[in-house]
Amino acid sequence: MTEWQIYCRDYDPFGNERLDLHAGIVASTIANVNRGKNTHPFKPTDFMPLHKKPPQTVEEQKQMAKAIAGMFAGLSQRKVKR
Repeated sequence: MTEWQIYCRDYDPFGNERLDLHAGIVASTIANVNRGKNTHPFKPTDFMPLHKKPPQTVEEQKQMAKAIAGMFAGLSQRKVKR
């Protein structure tokens, strides 16, 4: 039992990274359903804050901002039924 506790403490097989992956799968599914035709599909790791990936370039940040703005552009054009 002690060895198992040490293993879990050192490697965290069921911890935050796995939970982040589950949340990333849900978030990427929602984002992909609502993305524009000309945007690249999102991956679960795009929504995992602790996932080790290289920092975004300025151009990648601009693309992401345009994609997000494009998703919200349709909201202002919808008519609200009351």
